Amino acid sequence: MEHINKEHGRDVKVKPLIFCVLVALVIAFVIPKPELLSSSAWQLLAVFIATICGLILKPLPLGAAAMLSVTILCVSGILTHKEAFASFAAVPVWLVIMASFIAKGFVETGLGKRLAYMFMSYFGKSSLGISYSMVATDLFLAPVIPSVTARSAGIIFPILKAISDSYDSYPHSNSSSRLGKYLVLVSFQACVITSSMFLTAIVSNPLLAEMLQSNFNITIDWSTWAMAGIVPGLVCLLILPFVVRLFYAPELKVTPDAPVIARQKLAEMGPMSFKEIVMCATVFMLLFFWAGSKYFGISILVTAMMGLVILLLADILHWGKIIKDSTAWDTFIWFGFLIMLAENLAKQGVIAWFSQEAGVMLAGISWQVGLSALVLFYFYSHYLFASSTAHVSSMFVPFMALALGMGAPPMLAALLFMFASSLMAGLTHYGCTPAPIIFGLGYTSLKEWWNVGLFVSVINIAIFGTVGMLWWKTLGLW
Repeated sequence: MEHINKEHGRDVKVKPLIFCVLVALVIAFVIPKPELLSSSAWQLLAVFIATICGLILKPLPLGAAAMLSVTILCVSGILTHKEAFASFAAVPVWLVIMASFIAKGFVETGLGKRLAYMFMSYFGKSSLGISYSMVATDLFLAPVIPSVTARSAGIIFPILKAISDSYDSYPHSNSSSRLGKYLVLVSFQACVITSSMFLTAIVSNPLLAEMLQSNFNITIDWSTWAMAGIVPGLVCLLILPFVVRLFYAPELKVTPDAPVIARQKLAEMGPMSFKEIVMCATVFMLLFFWAGSKYFGISILVTAMMGLVILLLADILHWGKIIKDSTAWDTFIWFGFLIMLAENLAKQGVIAWFSQEAGVMLAGISWQVGLSALVLFYFYSHYLFASSTAHVSSMFVPFMALALGMGAPPMLAALLFMFASSLMAGLTHYGCTPAPIIFGLGYTSLKEWWNVGLFVSVINIAIFGTVGMLWWKTLGLW
């Protein structure tokens, strides 16, 4: 059956789809319903769990899987159509798609590549310098590009491959150890770290912020997120190239030709065009108003709308291409439905019920011990996930509820879980969307990728758990 579907170009994977349906049916009608929950709340939870299974197993494209779940909820009367589509007015949903469109301006204008070559022309005289150039590029792009794939696979890694090739360091060969392996490992882990530092750096971050607000009444705006993440994030980025060198130091320590290559590429690009200047000005405008949104009275979504309109008026982006961007609109659909499911779980008392049950089970455990154990389990359970969004959607709210049930400070627990939600993506070669793409280039073996992922994860946890907590205390966040 699956073979037939593939031949006809269909997206359906029958066996995973049947499994997801069975999960929903077993939970809804076989497992006894808790007394404190209504029938509709229990059935909503069943569909939610089945939806998460769908995000992991992907029996349908993500948008189609979310649409199927919502249709079942509406047809069964568990939700009304107004409740099902209410989340499409939410700020995080529109913020993600607006920022996704703005990110295309870096590619259309070539500003992303120019930035990378500029850093390399100054700091690229050694393999260490090249790695820091790529880290700096990613750090600059992260606040305004909510896609790790766009930043890494779309902008940074093509440049890394070209530099590696120029030094005869090729994938699928022993020559990868000359330079390419090191640069790939550092740059990928850097993308993971920068994704944790800004609300707008990865799709799952706005989802986290919405879940915190709707389920726990904890508000984390763009500036608060950035302030909390900047110090521990920068510490992680500064030591990352040295950490990777402990495992897989490049054979080439000096790369005198890299700055020359970078300057040649910049010369080929010529002086900054009008569109690049507009793109650069738009980026600074976005960062300025996002950081000061609570002072200027302009929401981060309205600021993103301003940025998009500027790029349209400057002819950097074109409306015809925007409306044909199937990937962005697919994200818009499944992201909106996920937020809706999470909000309705809270409204129908599922989260309150879980928190109450967890509080009884964990009575007597100190919050310091309990929170540490929960964060570590939450982090390393990502070995079981091929999607940060699926992981966050299924585990973030329950684990936050567990932490609060033990008496952990709400903001401290929120910060630890929300930063872990991005950092955990660096563990495996399938932990986030760009991981299989970059691993598939062939510069590293599976063992090498996993070794670095595990060791860097320990370093990141240690820094965020010490430097981070001290910094948040200084800021008065907990």
